[in-house]
Amino acid sequence: VAEIEGDGAGYDIESYHLDGTRKYIELKTTTGTESGDFYVTANELQFSRQHSEEFYLYRVYDYNEQTNRGKFFAVKGSLENNFALLPIQFRVKLGPQG
Repeated sequence: VAEIEGDGAGYDIESYHLDGTRKYIELKTTTGTESGDFYVTANELQFSRQHSEEFYLYRVYDYNEQTNRGKFFAVKGSLENNFALLPIQFRVKLGPQG
């Protein structure tokens, strides 16, 4: 999905469980440790809220480009129920006063 629709879909991969139910996967890969920070978009956060029963975050960490290997874990559900989210950036638009 990410290759066709870009980042706007709110997830990277559309998959299915063996019983045929849909599974939305957001993949995050970093060279950092398991507890290291990573980033999600507002769209990914919103999608995880709206599709919490079908949403999975796949986290690859300690990724080594030379060996193409890393460690992995997965969590199901909305991002805000599984992680501490820290807002660090805001888009600023000229408001009604200006």
